Amino acid sequence: MKTFIAPLIMIGSTALLAGLPDQLNAQDMLMETSAATAMNCAGAADGSALAAAPSVTDFVNAEFTPVPYNGDALLRTSTPLCNGSFRVRVVDANGTLRMTGTFSDGRLVHANGLFTYFHDNSFVESVGTFSDGTKSGTWERYSPDGRRLADREYRGLDVDGLLELNGLTAYARTLN
Repeated sequence: MKTFIAPLIMIGSTALLAGLPDQLNAQDMLMETSAATAMNCAGAADGSALAAAPSVTDFVNAEFTPVPYNGDALLRTSTPLCNGSFRVRVVDANGTLRMTGTFSDGRLVHANGLFTYFHDNSFVESVGTFSDGTKSGTWERYSPDGRRLADREYRGLDVDGLLELNGLTAYARTLN
């Protein structure tokens, strides 16, 4: 496994990457931290304290899917927590926060807990909860100028579950 340490420029509490190579692959930057998550967590009553394992950074696109580094890539930092989950922050090339949330797995596939998404101008875009990778409950939404939009209600169901809830089915009936 290759290790890449990106030089960071600190501006207040915001870290900006400097001097990244053009062809950096996100896979080269990933490290396995799950085993280290359990270290030094004895004092965390609710498991939300930071574990002793290091934070991991990689690059994602606007849909938060891992990508090789390019000029448009966003920087994602995941920090292991004592309860085995991972706190994630995503910033753009200017250091603007784009997303915060928690994942229940080190591969950052299963979103679980409170998430906040931000517009390009740093205003909150939406706030809500994921449960096992699916949006659930009420999500507050905001316009780019900060005006509150209509809330969206999610039932935590996949497409088939939503169809069934509404009396529809994704399967065709057959004649006997």
